[in-house]
Amino acid sequence: LMIAHVFDDLFDPLFLAQWEEVLLNDVPMVATNLASEWKTSFPNGTSTLKHKFFGMNIFEREGLNRVTILHPAANKFFDAFEIIEENLFQESVLLQHIDVNLQFLYQDGGQHQDGEEVTQYTIMVMNNTRWKPEWGGHYQVLSENGDIIESHDYVPGRIIIFPDAAHHRGLAPSVPNVYRYTTAFRVTIEPEQLLSLTHDRKYR
Repeated sequence: LMIAHVFDDLFDPLFLAQWEEVLLNDVPMVATNLASEWKTSFPNGTSTLKHKFFGMNIFEREGLNRVTILHPAANKFFDAFEIIEENLFQESVLLQHIDVNLQFLYQDGGQHQDGEEVTQYTIMVMNNTRWKPEWGGHYQVLSENGDIIESHDYVPGRIIIFPDAAHHRGLAPSVPNVYRYTTAFRVTIEPEQLLSLTHDRKYR
């Protein structure tokens, strides 16, 4: 039984190109991505995650009626989420966060979880419009001990849905001057919704 559910060819090439243009021109990245298990301890007893990656928070809510982050370039991300809702779920899904992740050579992600609640899932989209298999950039599901359970290629426009509680990581490109963009939509859904989705829709 697969932990991650993979869907291809949902976005048309023009939409992906327009979305990539927004990422490149309208969403400056900062070193705030904490997809890492490694920590640095300080003399005062505090600690922080190290080996930060680049990313940007696009949208975040703290309640049904309270939005705390809304990036000026958020519209294209909401357009993408509506395509996912309409074509995969065919119903409304509660969106909690949108985050963009950026990795380049040597920036392999560390094993981590996005959350622990059984109703919390991540819908990850691979944003690059051009990618070669030899560039690496795989998404991996891991056991608690770090063994690879699943490994999925980076494919332009690919959608991967996985539970937040799953241990996982994203590998960096294996060549210089190539950048690996992904967008993570954090959502609240019942497991039965995902089960129905994967039974009714074509997926790999």
